[in-house]
Amino acid sequence: MKPVRIYLELCRVSNLPTIWINTLAACLLSGNWQLKKIFLLLLGFSLMYCGGMAMNDWLDADMDRQTRPDRPIPSGRIGADEARICWLSLFAVSLCLFFAAGGYIAFCAAVILLLFITTYNLGHGLSPLAAIPMAGCRFMIYMISGIVCAGKPNLVLVLLAAVQFGYILYLTIKARREKENGQIISQIPLFLAGVPLVDGVAMALTMGIVWLLAGFAGGIATLAAQAKIRGD
Repeated sequence: MKPVRIYLELCRVSNLPTIWINTLAACLLSGNWQLKKIFLLLLGFSLMYCGGMAMNDWLDADMDRQTRPDRPIPSGRIGADEARICWLSLFAVSLCLFFAAGGYIAFCAAVILLLFITTYNLGHGLSPLAAIPMAGCRFMIYMISGIVCAGKPNLVLVLLAAVQFGYILYLTIKARREKENGQIISQIPLFLAGVPLVDGVAMALTMGIVWLLAGFAGGIATLAAQAKIRGD
């Protein structure tokens, strides 16, 4: 049995706090939420994210043997077949969770999210346009949360989703340029920690300044996790 840490590295769990704050903000800003639905969404998005990261490493294994030999698959710490089973299982369970949270419509929206993930993973090494489905993944967190919690996303959620879409689009393009330029020390992990801050500002403006603390907490948690497990 593989040590748990190998799977945590494969799934790049250090960035999960950004997903959690995205989900929390989306649910609270929807105006109609339940703890059960928030829990199902948090778990569903976490598993979908981890599945996407594992799939990314699985698809990039040959390239990573040259550029990132320390990653779980090229280093030989986990086999390609095990990684494939991992991401397939995570995707399957996450889709079930979205169905449980919001029924058929939420399930269909989650399938769109999965298509964005797959499109990015298949195309990120081929075209800079792959940054668009990557940003679309973040956008769908807010759309799915709005559907599950309130039947449909409201204007506030759409605006916040659009801001995060732009932020992730910028980060993805920046990461690509860093890689092309052979930059040794990446700034991307630091910028990723800023994702929850955007949610914190949105919650502070709509629900009270105290909610800014949630954004800061998410950013700090991301940086702390990245100190243990790389998130890029």
